[in-house]
Amino acid sequence: MTTIQSPQAGQCRGLADYHVHTIASVDGRVAAADYIEPAVGLGLTEIGFADHVDLDPRDPGCGYFDYARYRREVAAAEAVAAGRLTIRTAFEITYQSSREEEIRRFLTGKEVDYCLGSAHLIEDTGGWCNVSEPETPVVYYAARDKRTVYSQYWAEIRAAIASGLFDLLAHLDLVKRYAIRAYGPFRPDEFADEIRDVLWLAIDKGVGLEINASGWRQPPEEPYPALTILRWYREMGGEILTLGSDVHWLPHLCYGLPEAAALAREVGFKAVARFAQRRLVGWLDLPG
Repeated sequence: MTTIQSPQAGQCRGLADYHVHTIASVDGRVAAADYIEPAVGLGLTEIGFADHVDLDPRDPGCGYFDYARYRREVAAAEAVAAGRLTIRTAFEITYQSSREEEIRRFLTGKEVDYCLGSAHLIEDTGGWCNVSEPETPVVYYAARDKRTVYSQYWAEIRAAIASGLFDLLAHLDLVKRYAIRAYGPFRPDEFADEIRDVLWLAIDKGVGLEINASGWRQPPEEPYPALTILRWYREMGGEILTLGSDVHWLPHLCYGLPEAAALAREVGFKAVARFAQRRLVGWLDLPG
């Protein structure tokens, strides 16, 4: 198990944190402008404000996101940054195949640099659960076997990729966060065919992955995705990768990013992707 310490001044030099939540997210605790001085002190080159967009009424975040407020948050942060680091704009949208057209309508007329797709909700005729919350999956998992739950999740991720709505996939194997309490340790080899199918489709559609470091501070005690999946992605020809701390309050800014960068280099990545206006516009070399 990798032991992660909170980063100190300069330890994230040259890196980009592409998964940062502000008070424009229902669970964000920090104004965008208040991230800037800590980000500069840590040495970040870019910061991406990727706030939650949730459209399902069963989700506590439904209806919270306000695009005008988000743009005000970004503008305030840009004023503080004054060119000292690059600010990127983004949404993290909870994808549901049943709400695909609703997501398309939401995106119409809105400008961001990249769009993160994530699967938080899975369901069937017998119920639903939010895989990122500790309470709601308990009954759901107890009534279903491991194969059923994980297969539902991979199917939703595959649909998210196929939709063409997203530039990147957030925390690819998030389902393991609390499923491991019901089913034991997450072993990618048990779902190799389904995961590889997801990765092939992502590569074919030009949808990238992130190494989301939040898993190191959560029950899995490993990043999203697991090292095995990251290695498969690279071996299969995957190239588009970003790093994200998935921060909701200041102490977690850049948390795990140096370790995520080292992991990326370990499996063969030399650089991470940079996005602007929904396009891949370049690369940032990984340190080391």
